[in-house]
Formats: sequence, structure tokens, C-alpha cells
Amino acid sequence: DFIKTDTDMDFGVIESDDFSWETLENAMKSIGMLKMHQFSDKNHVFEQTYYKKDGLIDFFLYTKVTDRLVASVCFKDTTLQNSNENEYSIMYRYSPLITNIIKIKFKGAKVPIPENYVEYLKMVYGENWEVPDPDYRFENEQNIAEGWFGYGESM
Repeated sequence: DFIKTDTDMDFGVIESDDFSWETLENAMKSIGMLKMHQFSDKNHVFEQTYYKKDGLIDFFLYTKVTDRLVASVCFKDTTLQNSNENEYSIMYRYSPLITNIIKIKFKGAKVPIPENYVEYLKMVYGENWEVPDPDYRFENEQNIAEGWFGYGESM
């Protein structure tokens, strides 16, 4: 089922020559979803959020780095005084390489997921990924990129 304390759906996109944020935005518009905001490091976009009256969807760009994938995730670090309200701290979310895509049935739809999804969930959320943690906050993950900042842009 959906995670009861979660408020959105998250999707990872693997960076490639075939991927384009513009193509994604056009596809989302075609189903009535509008871009809410995006995050970049001034050089390239690495996260976008889309909305429709019934929900939010986040897309994170994963880049292959040697034997794993890495995504940059922006968050407001309350221990820092940012230079402006659009400046966010960055943390890295690591994941295993995707070996293959399979389709599973979920809520009446066939949904593509990584075949090695258990390995992914363990790497991101820890060994107890199957046990709901009411105190979970992604900002508490330990992969903060010291001194690196992303910039939010609302649409």
C-alpha cells in the first residue's frame, strides 16, 4: 500500500543522453500535472516536483558513479543560515545500480520497478526498511554534501 505518513510519490530517473527534463515536463502536462518547483546546482537540474489536485510527484535524477547511482536531494538545514530563501543544503542519496526493470501489480496498475528493489530499499532506508518508522525524516540521512548548495525555483 502507500506509506500512510508519506504525502507524495517519488521516482528516480537515471541520467542518460536520452533523458530530458523538457520531455518529462511535456509528458506530465499531457496528464494534467503542473511543475511546482525544481532544484538545481546552477549547472543542471536534479529534482522536480509536479502536482495535481490529488497529489504530488517528485522526480530525482540519478547519475552513475562507478558501482552505484547517486542523486542529489535538497533540504532546508535548520542549523545553517542560508544566504537566501532559495538556497538549500544538498545530501546525496546512494542506490545500487539498476540491474533490470520488472513490472508489478499495484492498485490495479502495472508499475515498473527495479528488479533489485530490496537492495535499493535497504541501501536508502536501512535493514529495517519494511518496518514503519513514524519518526523517519530524510534530512537525518548521513550523506550531507558539506558546503554544496542547491537552488530552488518555484514555478
